[in-house]
Amino acid sequence: MAALGRLDIHYPDGRIEQSALTSDRVTVGAAADNSVVLRGDSVAAYHFELSFASGGFYLTTLDAAYGTLVSGITIRDDKPVLLRDGAAIQVGNLRVKFYAGSNEPTVPLSTVSDRTQVAMSTFDVGLDRSRIAVFPASAASAKITISNRIKSEERFEITVAGIPDDWASLSQITASVGGGESQAVYLYITPPRRAEIAPADYQVTVSVKSASPSGREVSRSLTVGLGAFTGMSAAVDPTEIDGDNAFRLYLLNQGNAALPLRLSASSDDADLDINFAQDKVNLDAGQRLQIEGIASGRRPLAGPARKTPMALLVQAENASRFLIALPTTVVLRPRIPASALIAVSIVVAVVLAFLFATGTQRPAPAISSLVLSANQVASGAPVTLRWQAEAADRYVIEVDRIAIAELPAESTEFVFRTHQYVDPVEIALIALQGNDQAIETRELVIYQPVSVAKFSSSHSEVWRNVSQRLVVAWQVDGAASLDVAIPDELEADFDERSVNGSGRMVLTGAPGADFDLTLSAEDELGNRVERRIAIRVLDAECTPIRDTPVFAGPDSRFEQSHVAIENVPVLVRGINQEKNWLQMELANGETGWGFRGGFICDSFNPDALVTIADIPRLPTETASPTASAPVTPTIPPATGTLSATASVSASATPKAADA
Repeated sequence: MAALGRLDIHYPDGRIEQSALTSDRVTVGAAADNSVVLRGDSVAAYHFELSFASGGFYLTTLDAAYGTLVSGITIRDDKPVLLRDGAAIQVGNLRVKFYAGSNEPTVPLSTVSDRTQVAMSTFDVGLDRSRIAVFPASAASAKITISNRIKSEERFEITVAGIPDDWASLSQITASVGGGESQAVYLYITPPRRAEIAPADYQVTVSVKSASPSGREVSRSLTVGLGAFTGMSAAVDPTEIDGDNAFRLYLLNQGNAALPLRLSASSDDADLDINFAQDKVNLDAGQRLQIEGIASGRRPLAGPARKTPMALLVQAENASRFLIALPTTVVLRPRIPASALIAVSIVVAVVLAFLFATGTQRPAPAISSLVLSANQVASGAPVTLRWQAEAADRYVIEVDRIAIAELPAESTEFVFRTHQYVDPVEIALIALQGNDQAIETRELVIYQPVSVAKFSSSHSEVWRNVSQRLVVAWQVDGAASLDVAIPDELEADFDERSVNGSGRMVLTGAPGADFDLTLSAEDELGNRVERRIAIRVLDAECTPIRDTPVFAGPDSRFEQSHVAIENVPVLVRGINQEKNWLQMELANGETGWGFRGGFICDSFNPDALVTIADIPRLPTETASPTASAPVTPTIPPATGTLSATASVSASATPKAADA
């Protein structure tokens, strides 16, 4: 069956895929069993359906939750819409163009380039390109044109060679072409994403063989240029590294091209030193590699082991600039083991006992001052402790009665890093000498600062005098209060507010001027942040499909005041209650009414225009038509005169044009 139409799928990365519509019912979506498969997070499994009837395709949305727009208008799931040739269909962040085709058995096509077509006695074969550039896990296509040069219909078989079977597919493997006609068959190239497939040029041969007794065969060649892709993974063993002991870093190139990598480490401890066996490596496609490293630093003299957080960094030095951070902990154990400390403690106890027995006693430690650089800080900000003390041979810093540091006797300050805390804490400085100690405590308020990670609107432009729907979403952290200010013309149909976390509002209304959506959030200390989204309000315009009369009211029995010129857009201010007349603004600032069927409104649905309640009264009629027959305006040809005729018809008022 010949193509009835075509869909061109425009992806955000610039790729374009083409799909021929060869059936009178086509489903489109992300599921693999659709007639046309779309790739994207914003695509439903079964998004919309195209059905061919009365010489054209009608679109019906299958999943209204995801949304489908045709020429800027949202399509309801209960109303099929006739597609015009060249119609733009918006599916999430994908743009799909529809092109109508013929429903004849074959489609006449223009002559292809002389570079790819050579005349044969009975049939010709042409390719629309000689080279295709494609990346693994993406897709590209080429058009094969089969031209039958004899008078009778002939059947052809199409095959592809020179490329793996799972890379290539044809829109059809056989084609019946009428005498003197041409038909298009599409070749789709979709290479898989595997490291063992190297980037290279592949020579592909497309062969078309006649099914007639002559069995004539024509072959054409094209080059498929496969590009490179990058992927990598890394792991560390062990994740808790003993200082001065080796650790192992495991690397894997998941791409299909060589991958240069740079190895480094990051830590808040300036004394920590990381050494790799090699800090720059180059991995071949699919290659695994193990690199050894050693972490070293200043070990405490005695007491508990010091644990320092560290991140091992693996940075790709190609165009991708991929970065992997592996969290680890370095454990620096004390120089004096616990057994030695016990022995020292015994000796010290004996000496102290002797001194006590002889009446000689050292003064007890004392802390004369302890000052914090700040009494309240945001989580993650450093706080410096400074003190003056006497007769101390060491100091211990505690946070909420948990020791976090031990310092020598000469210390007078300590930097406390607050990134692990989000509540008020008690900080204690303990001065020690033998069994004697002195303690000073301070309270530090640590709070989560307010931050706005996301504040977005589904539209940045809306139409004046048109009732529309805006979806506003946000993600706020550390907030104690939150408010979203909206203009008076909009109402919140749905308001799922979350003071701290994600939230969402659905707004409806018909704004008359540009406006801002403003999000305001405060943390528990009153620190305030604001974010704004500027929304433009555009004039609503409709275009006359031909020269169309404009009347003083929504009925052709009113006085005609103007003619809307074909293809010249006019400003639209509203619609009557019956939804069949549009009120528009004239050049002289006055208003007039035009019959809706005489205009196309591509950018919005006219049903959503504000309803004009103040309708002028009909003038006194000189002759009354039959009560049950509505008066329908007859749109005159472009004569340049301000005249119109009215006719009485027993049929229903014409419906509005399809989107």
